[in-house]
Amino acid sequence: MRAPMTKRTWLGVATVALLAMPASLFAQPRRQTTSDNSGVGVARVSMVAGDASRRHGRDVTSAESGMPLVGGDSIFTGPASRVEIRLDDSNFIRLDSSSEVLLKQLGQRAFQINVVHGSVSYSMLKYGEADVDLRTPNANFVPQKDGVYRVEVMGPKESKLIVRNGEAEVLTPQQNLHVKKGRSFVAREYEHGARQEVVSAPDKDAFDEWAQRRDKMMDENRGPRYARNPWYPGMVHVGVGYGYPYWAGGFWGDPLWGGYPYWGGFYGGPTVIVRGGGWGRGGGHRR
Repeated sequence: MRAPMTKRTWLGVATVALLAMPASLFAQPRRQTTSDNSGVGVARVSMVAGDASRRHGRDVTSAESGMPLVGGDSIFTGPASRVEIRLDDSNFIRLDSSSEVLLKQLGQRAFQINVVHGSVSYSMLKYGEADVDLRTPNANFVPQKDGVYRVEVMGPKESKLIVRNGEAEVLTPQQNLHVKKGRSFVAREYEHGARQEVVSAPDKDAFDEWAQRRDKMMDENRGPRYARNPWYPGMVHVGVGYGYPYWAGGFWGDPLWGGYPYWGGFYGGPTVIVRGGGWGRGGGHRR
């Protein structure tokens, strides 16, 4: 029968285990990109609702969750359908109904996405650190920081950028300018010229709200290495038991966790479980 561990013994085990953790655990997280053996970026379809298809060369197949995508692939949706594309663990492209994008380039730190038609929402979560070029037939939109950017293509001569969060640079043959949070840029070409204007962003619709919910879910599922708060003891809990923290299905958890330190006859050896807190930018103590 295993003898119970005293409070002093528990604190000693936890301290030793924490000191033994590699320094890389406390380093600022960097963007993780899925890639094949050649180093070329590989995206994936992470969710399909309704009817969606992938065009790979001349082949057109139904888009399915988990399907890998490479540079040159196109994704398009049917009526009343939506698709989410995971570029990496911090960058996502989402298509509303009757929309199409061409994944022109999927690099280790650079994505070029051509919005062919319809409405698309691009999200860069915190620490995304990607270089992104969102192209339409008459403008290039380049996000300058993490945020949420909606691009609409109404035709070959009309497109719109809505900056829900963040800031973007707009490049057109006529001029370059910056569009900040809460603003919208519209570019229209006419027979005898072009018109460009920056106005207040329209109210969010059902597509924006869906993208926002998906962002929250994806951000929470990235795990503690992308925690949004700096390290502070008030939000860190340490427990010791017999088992292993686990990562499964995009969910970070610890099967042993309870409200107080837990001692058990679980599989494996003694394990220190650290939950909460984070290693974000900045510092200080919060309550």
